Amino acid sequence: MKKKDLPAETEGTKGIVSVNTDVVVSDSEDTKSKKKKEPKTIAAKKLPANMKKNLSRKKLDRFIKKISIPSDKELVNKYFIENPEKEGKYYIPRDSLIPKKDFSRLKKIGKDVASQKFGIKLLPLAAVVAFILLVFTAVITFRNVIVKKIIVNVMEQTFGAKTDIAYLNLYLTDGKKLGYENDTKWYIGITINGFEQGYIAEPMKNLFEISKSNISVGLTEAIRGKCDIKNIHILGLNFMTPRKTSAYLAKYANEENKFPLQLALEKKAAIAEAAAREELQKLFDQYNPETLLKNFEQGLKTPDVAKSAYEMGDAMVKKWQTKPDEMAKQINDFSATITDITNADWSNIKDVNVIRSNIEKINSAIQNGKTLVQQTQVIVNDVQTDAVKVSESATALTNAIEADSKYVQKEIDKIKNFSIDDGIQILSGPIDTILYKTIGKYYPYMKKGYAIAMKAKNSPGAAAPVKQKKEVKEPKHKRKPGTIVYYKRDNVPKFIIERMEFTGGNEETAKWSGFAKNISNDMDKRGAPAYGEVKITTAGQNHKADVTVDARSYSKDPFISINYTGDNYPIAVDTPQFKMNSASTISGRCYADEDGRFSIGATLDLKSLKFETEKFEPAFAYDIYSRALSYLTELSIGIDFIFNTEQDFNLKLTTDADKQLALIIKRLVEDEIKIIRKECEKKLADLIDEMSKDSQIKINEFIDIRNGINSESLKLDKLNALLEEKKKELSAKLAEETKQSIDSSLGAGATDKIGGALQGLQKLQELQKR
Repeated sequence: MKKKDLPAETEGTKGIVSVNTDVVVSDSEDTKSKKKKEPKTIAAKKLPANMKKNLSRKKLDRFIKKISIPSDKELVNKYFIENPEKEGKYYIPRDSLIPKKDFSRLKKIGKDVASQKFGIKLLPLAAVVAFILLVFTAVITFRNVIVKKIIVNVMEQTFGAKTDIAYLNLYLTDGKKLGYENDTKWYIGITINGFEQGYIAEPMKNLFEISKSNISVGLTEAIRGKCDIKNIHILGLNFMTPRKTSAYLAKYANEENKFPLQLALEKKAAIAEAAAREELQKLFDQYNPETLLKNFEQGLKTPDVAKSAYEMGDAMVKKWQTKPDEMAKQINDFSATITDITNADWSNIKDVNVIRSNIEKINSAIQNGKTLVQQTQVIVNDVQTDAVKVSESATALTNAIEADSKYVQKEIDKIKNFSIDDGIQILSGPIDTILYKTIGKYYPYMKKGYAIAMKAKNSPGAAAPVKQKKEVKEPKHKRKPGTIVYYKRDNVPKFIIERMEFTGGNEETAKWSGFAKNISNDMDKRGAPAYGEVKITTAGQNHKADVTVDARSYSKDPFISINYTGDNYPIAVDTPQFKMNSASTISGRCYADEDGRFSIGATLDLKSLKFETEKFEPAFAYDIYSRALSYLTELSIGIDFIFNTEQDFNLKLTTDADKQLALIIKRLVEDEIKIIRKECEKKLADLIDEMSKDSQIKINEFIDIRNGINSESLKLDKLNALLEEKKKELSAKLAEETKQSIDSSLGAGATDKIGGALQGLQKLQELQKR
């Protein structure tokens, strides 16, 4: 057996350290190799230029020093031999032939060493240095202006309103000056004072303002292209403070486009509001006097009968309303024609012929009177016939009124108990409306917060897909294992806020403080979720909220989780049905997934409730409702809102508020039943009277017309009777004057004798007729 050195194959001058391998070859193997064909060789003159030089021992050692792999060093030493022509020089003879395998290795080694050369070109270097100095000078001079402009632009784009910064300073400092013990790293410090962020909804108010803030950013990581914010410290954080100038920005004025969810919630709120109003009206309709009256009115007979009686009376009035005046005119004209007769004094008239003339005149007047009486009697008879019809309508109306009075009493007696539907939502309905509006109001902010959280989830370094490794062919000759070098794990993302602290407010109004940590764009690399916490203390109130955003690809916790607790929280609610004020204890939580789905759950314990209601009709309902609300002093409300998509969401309210209020209203209404019954009875009586009033008026109007006609007829009868009396008077006067005239001509008693003879003659004529 003999020993043969075989140099290991190299792939470069950098990598894992490897050593030569000694291979033992047997004599039989050597004999066989001699029989084989000689290996292919290449002339040394084809080597790289740095391999064809004559080098001193020192330069050759320097050349070999640039080679990392020991076997490569040995190979170079093997081929570089001492030059017999030049003392102290070493070279590879150009006319020598090198096996192809070794030639390839030497050629690669030469190129690797050549690539390590360092040459300086002064002109380009000067230009680069000048540019760097120029940029550095500009940055140092205008650093505050540039940073301020960047912050203002970002904030204005985010909030859509003007951002003001009174003072900003960018500086370099070390960790010890910032208060970090045993920290000698350098940091970029930013001090911002008088920061005011305007509110787009109210341009004369600040959404928030900060009196003073300090930010420290790691310089080492910044040089590596990363933003490692070590700490943010905020002092004097206040919300909704007044501004001296308007925060309105015209370029953001028309950007308020509502999300589909907001439009859907507005529709839901409108439906809930209308339903709540309908529920309230429906509740009181069953014992609302006005509603009862409308229901009772449908069963009344009086309206139809009164209408019929009115139509009858109106027709008769129109038919006869002119007759009394017409008859009065005729009778007055007739009276005027006989005035000289009725007023004449015939006691002094002695002339028989004059008396006879006046009697004829009276007979003519009597005949005219009889004709007028006949005409009048026709009218009186006709009106009397119509009067019978009107009387029948009046009797029917009276009977209807009596029947309706009995009907009303019977229906009122049925008003005993007040019933309420178990599913009625007289209080939860308005609360639904408020919640829909509240969620719709804050949804855009939730959307923005979710988008920011998703940036961490979708960061290039977060949950990067695992690439499949390509199969690497094993080299024919393996290196021996070299030294394994371990590097410190890089857990600093491209952007990170390691810790942020803030405080604000004052003892008189409110104080708040909080912190946040591990806010980064690559939580897989950081190995921890982002977390923030805030505490607010004000007069009698304590509030605490925390937020966790876990964008780690391997985490099983919710993507976003928010928790809140607060006591004595003032809640002011304004709905079309009522205004409510309360001091409340609230606990709530919100979970969101990566796909945009989220759920909100909260419990509200409302204490010291105070309700206000504006007056509404009917007064009965307002009185009961307002009194019932005043008895409601405590409520417990559970809220569950599940959001899947902007078209698929559900709000569920869990509370006994409706049941409590319904029981109070039931008790109050039942206490008012006697009053309701009396009120209904009185109003129905008034209603019946009102319904029959016009009919009675028309009937009475017709009766007055009929009485007028009868009165005129009686007046005519009196005139005719007076004419008969005057005729009788003149006839007696004529007989007396005729007797006196005969007696004076024939002697006393002649009239009696003539009369006796005439009577005898009359009797004789009667006997002859028999």
